[in-house]
Amino acid sequence: MALCCAEFSFAETNDVVSLLESELAETNDAVLLLEAELAETNDAVLLLESGLAETNDAVSLLESKCNPKFTAAFSKKLSSDD
Repeated sequence: MALCCAEFSFAETNDVVSLLESELAETNDAVLLLEAELAETNDAVLLLESGLAETNDAVSLLESKCNPKFTAAFSKKLSSDD
């Protein structure tokens, strides 16, 4: 009888271990998915930063070609919009 109970307990333990391994695999898959999404987010941020740098360059170019009064008024307008 004791051997039968021990075998049953061992089988239950194996089932629990299998379940935990399955959940760990799902967790690892979720982590990989989050890492992929983070990489995509980082790529998007880099793209936005690049676009912002290009915009800043364009604004600087426009400012250098405009007269000082317009540049001051434009800068003041941008500051007030924030």
